[in-house]
Amino acid sequence: MLQGADRGPSGAWTAAAAALSLGVGLASTPLFDPDEPVYAEAGREMLRRGSWLVPYFDGRPWFDKPVLFYALEGWSQRLLGPGALAARLPSVLAAAALAWLLGRAGSRWFGPAAGRWAAWVSVTAAYPAVVGRAAITDSVFVLCLTLAVVGFGELLGAAEAADPPLARARSAVPAGARAALGLALATLTKGPVAAGLVALQLAGCAAAGRTWAPLRRGRVWLAGLAGLALAAPWYAYMVHRFPGRFAAEFLGRQNLARFATPEHAGLPAYYFLALLPVALLPWTAFAPLLVRRPAAAPGGRAGCGPRTYLWVWVAVVVAFFSLSATKLPTYVLPAVPAVSLLLGEGLARAGRRWRAAAWLAGAATAAGLAVAASCVAPAFVCYYSAASRAAELRQAGPQERICAYKGGLPGVLYYTGRRAETLADPAAVRRALAAPEPLWLLVRPRHAPELAAELRALRKLPGPSGPRGEGLLLYRTPAKAEPR
Repeated sequence: MLQGADRGPSGAWTAAAAALSLGVGLASTPLFDPDEPVYAEAGREMLRRGSWLVPYFDGRPWFDKPVLFYALEGWSQRLLGPGALAARLPSVLAAAALAWLLGRAGSRWFGPAAGRWAAWVSVTAAYPAVVGRAAITDSVFVLCLTLAVVGFGELLGAAEAADPPLARARSAVPAGARAALGLALATLTKGPVAAGLVALQLAGCAAAGRTWAPLRRGRVWLAGLAGLALAAPWYAYMVHRFPGRFAAEFLGRQNLARFATPEHAGLPAYYFLALLPVALLPWTAFAPLLVRRPAAAPGGRAGCGPRTYLWVWVAVVVAFFSLSATKLPTYVLPAVPAVSLLLGEGLARAGRRWRAAAWLAGAATAAGLAVAASCVAPAFVCYYSAASRAAELRQAGPQERICAYKGGLPGVLYYTGRRAETLADPAAVRRALAAPEPLWLLVRPRHAPELAAELRALRKLPGPSGPRGEGLLLYRTPAKAEPR
């Protein structure tokens, strides 16, 4: 199981855990509404158009996120064909690459055993693994941002403890390249938030080390400017191609407005502080290993040492997104790689019982995720995916309207080629019923009581049921439901 008491899980065991937690059952369930089908469809439309710079959704330019993840979706579907496996593959590969990156970084910063444990934690933390299986941007973004933050940490001299002096000297150029590349790719995945997080990380490290001298190094600035320069051409192209529209939609509504205006009201400021321990399960039980005074900067000089640098990383992510008015659970994920490295260092110096428990916890979580993905998740597909009614909806004629009560079902477009119109309230449903066009109406079970009167005018088509009862409900205009 373990390659010696002080070496951590072997690469083979970590790869097996990654295969279980990330790879099993990827195609067992169709894409979950509302997020996965949007990214998959935008990638497919880029592929159809041969447009690898401008994302499209439903035939229109799509400014929700930058181009990188949509392009990855398109290339994956070009290789494997459309479907859940191809749509989720970029995220899975990114999560696996993140474990490899943390293994390398942990080995350089704290020693080989710490690197192996950090990789083990990365692929067996439950919530990051679940997100790593989803066709959404977060897994790719976390990989790219981690590449940047690790590179800048090595440029600052904050994370060199395990490297001999000669290796540190030789690693200066690769560290700068990693920092610039990671910053550019993160900015092309999520947007300017990547540059903001990196800037806050550098400032936080300087403040924690009580010296600004590392930030005056030319290679730090050069790496930052190079990363922004690599990402800038795409933004310049989009501003030129869509004057006014891109800036207003992407920079204005999708970034500034989302930060200033809540999309989901009622979440407290401490939301991410409370969510992080949950996201790290089962590794929250190993929190005592994190309690250790942060090491000073290498060589005894003033500055931010490796563990301090990692704690600053966690604090920056939690504080920044806590200030955001919009709070989504995935926003906490950029802090997880830092905690993985800290836990890796803690497990490398822990006793045998801690390491045995860590091996069992990781193996059990990976196996549990595999069982859930292959056996449990398919049972709930009727609740979360429009794919469960796609076969029926494909029978709709070109003059028939397909509508979704309260929206949130972009999977209709991905699986049928037609977008479902949103009907926001019962009055909108009544107006649709009064129109001459035949109507197909999708309704979630929890919303059906709101439409009791309106649904009596429609014919209900039988559909799948799951462990919680009926799945996505489908109704049709009676006159079109009967054969002529």
